[in-house]
Amino acid sequence: TFTNVAAGTYTFEVVDRNGCTAQQVATIPVTLRPTNDDRGAQIAAQDFTLVPNPARGSVALMFSGTAPTTGDVEMFDATGKLIKRTPLNALNAGTLSLDGLSTGVLFVTYRPEGGAPVTKRLVVLD
Repeated sequence: TFTNVAAGTYTFEVVDRNGCTAQQVATIPVTLRPTNDDRGAQIAAQDFTLVPNPARGSVALMFSGTAPTTGDVEMFDATGKLIKRTPLNALNAGTLSLDGLSTGVLFVTYRPEGGAPVTKRLVVLD
């Protein structure tokens, strides 16, 4: 049991008395709550879906409600290393290229200007 752990991706490693190791990656989800900017206006988290998922070649970001036009899209590998950052307005019709990325699990974060970031899990295929 872990308490007071921040949301994020963690890698746990267990070593037994024979020196054998096993690793497990665990993601602790973020609970999204509206935040307030300095003028007191409410800024709600902008949710999105990745389509298709699993994906190869490219993936579309499908936003709920009105699609935003500002902010950044970031991709992280399973260790939490940032592997790609793209301004939202630089995406081609909301499509994120997966060219040159390794297969496996990635985490895609939309980071709006002045709002709460939202992260989704993406499986990248060959």
